[in-house]
Amino acid sequence: MLEVLDNDNAIDSSEAEVKVTTVSVSLATGTGVLGGVTAVNPNLIMTADTSSTGSSGSSTIYKMDRYGSVLSTMTVQGKITTTPSVSTDSSLYITSGTSLSSFDKNGVAKWAPVQLDGAAKVTPTVDSTSGKIFVGTSNNKFYSIDANTGKVGWSVTSDAPIYTSAMITGDRRLVFVTESGTFYGFDIFADTSSTKNAKWKLSLGEIVTKSGAIDHNQNVYYGTSSGNIIKIKMSPDGTTTKVWSTHLSDSILAAPVVDGKGRIYVGTKDGKFYRLNPNTGVVKWTFNGVGAIKSTPSISNYGTVIFATTLGNIYSLDSNMKIKWLHKEGAPISRSE
Repeated sequence: MLEVLDNDNAIDSSEAEVKVTTVSVSLATGTGVLGGVTAVNPNLIMTADTSSTGSSGSSTIYKMDRYGSVLSTMTVQGKITTTPSVSTDSSLYITSGTSLSSFDKNGVAKWAPVQLDGAAKVTPTVDSTSGKIFVGTSNNKFYSIDANTGKVGWSVTSDAPIYTSAMITGDRRLVFVTESGTFYGFDIFADTSSTKNAKWKLSLGEIVTKSGAIDHNQNVYYGTSSGNIIKIKMSPDGTTTKVWSTHLSDSILAAPVVDGKGRIYVGTKDGKFYRLNPNTGVVKWTFNGVGAIKSTPSISNYGTVIFATTLGNIYSLDSNMKIKWLHKEGAPISRSE
């Protein structure tokens, strides 16, 4: 469904049938894709699998076209359980084991892998404005790394392991949450020596192991292992406020998403998929999927929300919970992050 908003805030819509075409690609190793897939543009995707059954071994990164044809590969040491990050100059950044690696647009290593103080189980956050990469580790460390040289600019020690990818708001605030539920926010607008001092900090009092989402008002949303989704507001004076917390039916094992109109979508371990009011946290509707939801939903260019379950079902819903299409894959779909 296509919705059009005119100057008087009136909404008109039209519908059309959409043909869903799937492409299935078997990668070289048998351990599967343990991270996610990055769509660089409509014709280019990146993903990775691993030949390692333990914490060591090599992993292969694949650059493919939209039809699944492999264009090139890159290899790193260590197990990849995260998603490749791609910057505006088409450089690729990825974590594996205790390392951060980078390749230019031609697949050539930009610098030697950066050795981190702990396992990096998060997707690197690329800040193309400042030319920095941000990444947290299982040993409580959070790093700012120069994207061009691989040199560590600064690091901070948090209160617990970091299993959530950092996010950058539109007003240049860098945020992440530790496993113990402590929210950290840094003002990176000026990127000075004082940047590494957290300006915003808040204890959520719950375990958080999945990444969050940001709305157009720079508010932040996180889901917790106890099944709560929480909205956080950062004020210019450094005040950090928990705006609301809504309890859902089960653990939240994937990040929420926010669509272009600010609507919040999130799934739970028991297969329920929710739309929430961003202002109040009130549940607008609940869709009963089949299988646990352990992968982050996505929003299409048509405003539909797409999510998958561990039983291999991929759903596309509109904002009113109408199923636009359903695809049944023959294998579980999940992400480690």
